[in-house]
Amino acid sequence: MITFISAGRKSARLIAGFRSFMDDSSITVITTAADAEESPCGCSAPDLDTLTFLFAGVLNTRTWHGIQGDTCTTHRAPRRLGTE
Repeated sequence: MITFISAGRKSARLIAGFRSFMDDSSITVITTAADAEESPCGCSAPDLDTLTFLFAGVLNTRTWHGIQGDTCTTHRAPRRLGTE
């Protein structure tokens, strides 16, 4: 078992590398939620979100944040409706 203390996209890249030769059950990650932001659309904790997407297999590894193939349609909907 290995434990990572993670902060940011570079940590996600390192963890992704270890996942190529270790089982996920052997990896523990400690990360921060200090930069979490709440909005009318929900709550965002970038470091936690990135790791969740990484382990779920949907992380956009071109930018190392967000969901691969995400169109942001739902995120932009309130603006189209005239509200923030």
